[in-house]
Amino acid sequence: MSTEEILIPDGWKKVNDLSDVLDTLETGSRPEGGVSQIHDGVPSLGGEHVGNDGKVKISQMRYVSNDFFKSMKKGIVKKQDILMIKDGYTGKTSFIDDTFAFENASVSEHVYILRPTDEILPKFLFYYLRSTFSQFIIKNRTKGIIAGLNMKFVNDFPIVFPNDKKIQQKIIDKLDYVLGVLNQKELLILTNYKQQLEKNKKQKQVFYQSILNSATFGKFTKEWRKKHSDVKVSEDILKFHDPSLLDSTILSEIPENWAILTLQSISDIRGGVTLGRKLSGNLISMPYLRVANVQDGYLNLQKIKVVQIKTEEEEKWLLQKHDILLTEGGDWDKLGRGTIWNNEISNCIHQNHIFRVRMIFPQIKPHFILKVIASTYGKKYFQKSAKKTTNLASINSTQLKALPVLCPPFDEQEEIMRITDEKMKSIDILESHVKHYSEIVQNSQKYIRYLSSSIIDSAFSGKLVN
Repeated sequence: MSTEEILIPDGWKKVNDLSDVLDTLETGSRPEGGVSQIHDGVPSLGGEHVGNDGKVKISQMRYVSNDFFKSMKKGIVKKQDILMIKDGYTGKTSFIDDTFAFENASVSEHVYILRPTDEILPKFLFYYLRSTFSQFIIKNRTKGIIAGLNMKFVNDFPIVFPNDKKIQQKIIDKLDYVLGVLNQKELLILTNYKQQLEKNKKQKQVFYQSILNSATFGKFTKEWRKKHSDVKVSEDILKFHDPSLLDSTILSEIPENWAILTLQSISDIRGGVTLGRKLSGNLISMPYLRVANVQDGYLNLQKIKVVQIKTEEEEKWLLQKHDILLTEGGDWDKLGRGTIWNNEISNCIHQNHIFRVRMIFPQIKPHFILKVIASTYGKKYFQKSAKKTTNLASINSTQLKALPVLCPPFDEQEEIMRITDEKMKSIDILESHVKHYSEIVQNSQKYIRYLSSSIIDSAFSGKLVN
């Protein structure tokens, strides 16, 4: 794009080098060793504080010490300054207006401060730098792997502006108003979207727990049991049946032909490898699951770590298909969080903050037991038994082993799982609606940003004030 492509409206002036209308172009600095350990002092604005909407973001503020700030020769922020990202998201700009929250502030070495001469109002230049034309030049002058912008970018960078500052101000006022309206529209869309997401999340949780509770107490198979009254729990399992494990209130809700047993009586429960051990001898490296990998009903395997163990320990911790994985603790509402292992990673073990629960009776489906654990019934047991701190709670193996499990006959387990899977499809439909709504919101944002860009461009062709 050549400088000749800029149309100059009547009463406007063209300058071929942006540098000719700049009084200041400078960066700031931060002390050696960075500022991550400095929690008080003078705000230091980096690229992360330059917002997409042209405003300065003051969340997660960084600081330099008062002494360091006093020693700075450049990079001191003033009202009406234009801030531009120098590295990374190159060319993104913010404006320091009268609402800026800090009396003193500086910029890091990754942010330019631009101040125009008296010919141009600062905010007029700020908007000009956000135009499609300016951004095209800036993007084409970024260099290097990190996409840096050196100070020479202002050379051969044409700018057009009205000679009359009153017209400049008129353009600023119109852009402030129109872009402000569009920003409010976008904010309203995002606010409604977040509220809808929260509403859908609660609906999903209520519906999910309703399905689990109906499965746990046999409500889905009430009519099925009438037709299959001859189906019984196997004798091998019935010998562990112990109704005294539950109080009468819960016991009255459980079908008569179901067994009540401790989790320990039907499964092999084991913790995993302790990290940070000092080992010697024959060692092997194996992938292992951390607490972060085991979520509520699914696995997050994006990041898998490796640990060394003794060769003879492999069989002790090696996971098998259909093992139930349960986390030891975490947030209060996540007690009993777990999922089923399906050999997603070959030869994988687990760390000591994850319990592995392996069924010892083929007549008991681990997927059904996981539903019992994840239900309100299971969660209440863990919350009652857990060791609590201010924000966290945890269960030990003794408490887990003592969990009273509700166990229907094998055929009924299969029927419950079939119905449960059908019911869960309704949650998938809800998720698809949320996804569709998300796409609408994203498209709305894109359109608003397109309108904003078009309006800014029209301002510098003289159309906005006509």
